[in-house]
Amino acid sequence: SPAVLDRAKLDWMNGHYIRALKTDELAERLLPFLTRAGIEADLATMQKIAPLVQERLKRLDEIVPQARFFLEKDFQGGEYLSMGTPEEMNQTIETLRAARKTVESYFGSSEEMERSFRMDSERLNLKSKEYFQTLRLAVTGSMVSPPLIGTIMVLGRDETLRRIDQTVDRAQALRDTAQRLRGEIS
Repeated sequence: SPAVLDRAKLDWMNGHYIRALKTDELAERLLPFLTRAGIEADLATMQKIAPLVQERLKRLDEIVPQARFFLEKDFQGGEYLSMGTPEEMNQTIETLRAARKTVESYFGSSEEMERSFRMDSERLNLKSKEYFQTLRLAVTGSMVSPPLIGTIMVLGRDETLRRIDQTVDRAQALRDTAQRLRGEIS
């Protein structure tokens, strides 16, 4: 009788093996998958990214969608924002401006940055999840990503601020469009 391949079990076993690798070895193994996808990465950068994605990978080829936003030279912050009401866009803008101040003030200290982000969310009357999802979308372009604080540390202060600024600009443009449309309908 022919053998049956249980893909889920194979992925689980492979993920277990990936998690057991030393991060330096994992970084080396991930590089060819990025190269094949046309994404430039060096070993030093991958050694920073590998620990952030190691727990999430089931297969090495999954690195491409998980690491693309780290390595894209032309990443556009806010590209994935969708138009909401002017009030929702104002909330996004206010959230990101607060996050920007925190990154400027506390970059380099993960604990201080996270504490300040949480204080911002309380001050803005947002659930932590809402605050962090807004920031995650600005920084990574996705609602799902490796741990956010670690991601910010790998991206670096300047790149993180650039992405936040781009997202604020996009949110302001969307808000202005929504207000204009609202005025035309009234």
